Amino acid sequence: MNIDGIDNLVSELAQAVRSAMDGDVSAVDRLRDIAECRLKVDSGDPLGVLADSVAKLILLHRKNAQFACNNLEDAASQGGDLASLYEVAHAITSRLDFEELVLLLEEKTNAFLDADVCVIAVKDESFGGMKVIGPGLQMIRRNQIPDHLDKCEHAALMAASVGRPQFLSNIPNTRKCRFSRIAASEGVHHALSVPMHTQDGLVGAISVFRLNKHPFDYEDERRLSIIAGAAAVALENAEAYRREREIAEKLQNAILSKRTFSMPGFDVGCDYLSAGTLSKVGGDFYDIVDRGDGTFGIVMADISGKGLDAAVHTAMVRFTLRGLMLADPDPRRVLNRLNLAVRPVFPDHVFVTVFYGVLDTRSRVLVYANAGHDQPFMVNSSGCVDFDVTGRAIGALADYYESHQVSFSDGDILVLFTDGITEARRDGEFFGRERLCKIVFEKRMSDVDEIIRGVFSELKDFMGSVPTDDAGLLLIRANFGQTD
Repeated sequence: MNIDGIDNLVSELAQAVRSAMDGDVSAVDRLRDIAECRLKVDSGDPLGVLADSVAKLILLHRKNAQFACNNLEDAASQGGDLASLYEVAHAITSRLDFEELVLLLEEKTNAFLDADVCVIAVKDESFGGMKVIGPGLQMIRRNQIPDHLDKCEHAALMAASVGRPQFLSNIPNTRKCRFSRIAASEGVHHALSVPMHTQDGLVGAISVFRLNKHPFDYEDERRLSIIAGAAAVALENAEAYRREREIAEKLQNAILSKRTFSMPGFDVGCDYLSAGTLSKVGGDFYDIVDRGDGTFGIVMADISGKGLDAAVHTAMVRFTLRGLMLADPDPRRVLNRLNLAVRPVFPDHVFVTVFYGVLDTRSRVLVYANAGHDQPFMVNSSGCVDFDVTGRAIGALADYYESHQVSFSDGDILVLFTDGITEARRDGEFFGRERLCKIVFEKRMSDVDEIIRGVFSELKDFMGSVPTDDAGLLLIRANFGQTD
């Protein structure tokens, strides 16, 4: 595909993603068409997989949102404790992390129904049965249905499998009960299990237990059924969230899949530290492209935003950049064309900072342009020398990019990084570029991989916790005695 074709495809895909996320139904169809066209030629085509995955996720979110609205309308028509039910339903459906959702569901359901124990049975597609999750995320067991179970667990799984509420009253407490709080109590307990439905059918059941209190009645069933409807939607959304993270991670891993690069006459080291959650999956990436004539394209970039959107935009930018630099390596023209390609299709709040340079490994001359990215620096025997910013961030405004050039001497180290390193903070203090410069300078005679390990080790020690932002680092050092 030629460069104009790449530009057109990326623009079409970006526009379709943006329109679909804004609620345009026809845009989902366009995404499906793009996916079908690309995947026919190559079943692993990254843009085809991306288009197909985004279309499916948008449809799932739209369907679940409508189903949640219907459940709340049902609650309103039935009267009763609408305000309390709405509060419970809203709290549940506002959680996307599965573990947080289950804990909140237990808390709200027990309080609303005067119950002592809440248990959830959900379908486990990994083995075709049910998993029963007890208080505090305790995994009670995974079951194929039917199975030999105690009465309460059997009722929960029956509700999940046949779709009908199950009542149990005056069951003697016994140490053999699978639910630990019941097993540790004297007296009797009562159970109520109701199915959880979505538009696709049964997804599980929610069960509540009362210890030495009055049995459950049909009013309790009505209330729990409304909660179960919200819980079903929330569980579906939690699964969609998991899938979104999986897609975002796959895109990010594909973009950063190459953790080793080689260039004649230079040592190259790189690494990437992920923040670890979907909301924190960022758009940082680096790349080195061999142009086949002794020159190499070098990229360090950071796309604004987090999550799936950032992963989508990152894939588009990387794909476009590779095509542009292979066709015409000049840094000024590459960044100008990249800006023209993404500005019309990216949302107003999305922008990209990019350092792009072309290194001639024979002359050791690097020609670069910098679109608003954190200033790289060169470490030499005297200290650190900052590079220039030669234009504004891509996608923000129309701009013209200048190019500058620098030359490597023996042992000089080019340090490229993203703000996840320099803007990491602890108690209001930033890690900072001065600290980064000091670490690299002091370790400049070490192996480049050892330098990178040293930087990330000190970064982790400085933060004392999981990083709040992704961090990318790329080092390029000129070998000694390699000048022409």
